[in-house]
Amino acid sequence: MEDCLWMKKTGWDKKIKEYIKDGGMVFGICGGYQLLGVRIRDPYGVESDKKEVKGLGLLSIETILSREKVVREVKGRCLINNRKIKGYEIHMGESRPIRDRGMPYLKLFFKGQSWKDGWISEDKKIMGTYVHGIMDSAGFREDFLNRIRKKKGLKPKRARRISSFRSKEYDRLASYFERHCNTKEIIKWVMT
Repeated sequence: MEDCLWMKKTGWDKKIKEYIKDGGMVFGICGGYQLLGVRIRDPYGVESDKKEVKGLGLLSIETILSREKVVREVKGRCLINNRKIKGYEIHMGESRPIRDRGMPYLKLFFKGQSWKDGWISEDKKIMGTYVHGIMDSAGFREDFLNRIRKKKGLKPKRARRISSFRSKEYDRLASYFERHCNTKEIIKWVMT
């Protein structure tokens, strides 16, 4: 809630709205998703002493914070492009539609249960979800980035598998570390 007030105080809310007006797309995850809505309510004082804060009003949702924290790994599908996704949720509260503008973004599954998560605007320029790590899902990421590439007049590209890319980057980092740091001294320091 305080983040939303800060965005308004510093003018970031206006910059985001200008960016969208100029054709930009906005994707909010977790708290960023909540900020995109019409309002955030905090009846239990979980995040603030304020009971309600107006959001940016870019998605027709409201969030009601709760005392219980949701922590779970999820799998699912994007309802727009039918791409598989996986990631995790870690949030307090629930966001729900308050107007008939836009549509649910994802269908998620966890331990035999399913539900719809997230919201996307009618023009498909503003979207949000509670799913962290969603961009690690190659097909979803490929589709999302290719929408942006198409708007810019660029050809589509295939997404790289993030796990093999990440592994190679970790190897590069380890090699750099071994060349430029005294690892024996660091290990000795850590062990004492």
